[in-house]
Amino acid sequence: MAVKSRRRVTRGKKGSGRTNSMPQAYLSLLTRFRLKPITSHEELAEATALARELDNRAHLSPEEQEYVEVLAGLVEAYEDEHFPIPDVSAGDMLRFLIDQRGVTQQALSRETGIANSTITALLKGDREMTRGHIEIFARYFRISPSVFLPGDKRLEASRPRVAGKVE
Repeated sequence: MAVKSRRRVTRGKKGSGRTNSMPQAYLSLLTRFRLKPITSHEELAEATALARELDNRAHLSPEEQEYVEVLAGLVEAYEDEHFPIPDVSAGDMLRFLIDQRGVTQQALSRETGIANSTITALLKGDREMTRGHIEIFARYFRISPSVFLPGDKRLEASRPRVAGKVE
């Protein structure tokens, strides 16, 4: 999302703009937490606390909004590296969705047309989901089919295909 800046610009030579001053709100945020890669759990805690504080404010200036977006990206990068979230198996995802919907396995079988024994095998991990299973479950639960795919497959599925190749 592009955010417009409200910096004051003074004119030097024709056509060149110089930034005269940086907004005070932005400078005060920089003194609290400098925008740089996070390298420790302590910095992560500081950055997270500041991001929460800014998120709880009723209104942010455009500069504060820019700052919090960059800060959130730095937090996310650190967490992705140090606390990766493992992929969930298709069977575990199916179990979660069944629990969330509050349906029984038998009702799911009846309503999707997938044999109860097949659903049992999918839930146990004794059988892999086919494309057909994924499409049926995605329609039934009103979700993207990609939730049943591991992370690398989700990325592939989201890329546009041209002439049979992934771009």
